[in-house]
Order: sequence, then structure tokens, then C-alpha cells
Amino acid sequence: MKGAKSYLSGLVGEFREKGISARSLIEIGSVVQTTIKVAERENTDLLALASHGRTDLSHVFYGSVAAGVLHRVDRPLLLVRAE
Repeated sequence: MKGAKSYLSGLVGEFREKGISARSLIEIGSVVQTTIKVAERENTDLLALASHGRTDLSHVFYGSVAAGVLHRVDRPLLLVRAE
């Protein structure tokens, strides 16, 4: 938890230096369900998620957070393919 807080604090600082309003939030729970719950609670306009773009058996066994959110969320979702 301490490492996550430190990492996110640094990112928030970088965004603020660029004039972008930012804050960090750490939640514990199922990634898909928690992401959607927080988006609804915070009334977000857009969700942005990175996706590894898995197409092999790892996707079948591990699922996809991006796909899970995509099929359950009621607001725009921006998926960015991380390589």
C-alpha cells in the first residue's frame, strides 16, 4: 500500500506540474467491479484503461479487465493498447 501511495503521489505531481487537475484514489476489491463502482460514485465522464491486447490462451484463462469493464460500464471507455 505504501508503494502504491508513493507511486501515485508522484504521478499526481507530474500531472499538476502540467496544469492537469489530478488526485489519487486507492480501492481494494475486484478490479472490474471496483472500477465501475468508483466511476459511478465519482461521476466520471470517461474511463481510460490500458489493455495488453492479449489474444492467446492467457486471455481465456485470466480474462480481461478491459473487456469486463467494457461490457458492464454505462459511460464512455477509452482503451489504450499497452505494448
